[in-house]
Amino acid sequence: MRREAFEEKLSQIRQQQGLTAVSGERVHSLYASLEVKDSEIYCQRARTMYNCPEDVATGLFTFSMEHTKLRALFDPTLLGEENLVRNLKEIDSQRYNASKGTFS
Repeated sequence: MRREAFEEKLSQIRQQQGLTAVSGERVHSLYASLEVKDSEIYCQRARTMYNCPEDVATGLFTFSMEHTKLRALFDPTLLGEENLVRNLKEIDSQRYNASKGTFS
């Protein structure tokens, strides 16, 4: 919603003052600032929703990527060291060093 409002405002400025009214570098900087502000708002809402102290919900990170697909999956069967090692052995048992308890 904030992004759409920003893009609408940018479009209005460009229509009124011309396409070169705002440089590409400035637009890129404004988009980056918008992402930072969005993250701050998210953290603030998370703290409010969970009644957390200020420093709890600040572990967000932002990536800017082009032509990239990213999938983040969570499998509860991988939770905990025992489950993780068991699953890794199933995936690649040849690389598991039982004497050291590590993978090569």
